[in-house]
Amino acid sequence: MGGTKRRPYGSTAKTRQMVLAALGVVKVATAEQIRQLMCPGTASAQTVRNGCLDLGRDGLVESLGSASRTNAAGNLVSEKLWNLTGPASRLRLRCWTGRRGRWAAPHGAPRVRGRSTR
Repeated sequence: MGGTKRRPYGSTAKTRQMVLAALGVVKVATAEQIRQLMCPGTASAQTVRNGCLDLGRDGLVESLGSASRTNAAGNLVSEKLWNLTGPASRLRLRCWTGRRGRWAAPHGAPRVRGRSTR
């Protein structure tokens, strides 16, 4: 299929990157909270849930349990809480910063050395 690797839950690379960036900052969040932070124009949190599930299959995020809340209709809703695992927390995540906007690594992140030649 055009050289692309298909994900089991159908998430895009952009969605997975947004999930990793959000969890790198807030540490623990539900899919709805991540949606509100990173892609508020999206109608449903299913896009973010699919990204979390694909990242979970890769071992980068994990579910800690669940959180309950009451929605606008007064119904009790239970959602999974997501956080980064050990390998993902060591990634050098970049974020969009600055008045003019530029990609930057968080302060104190380890520098990436040149590629090894094998």
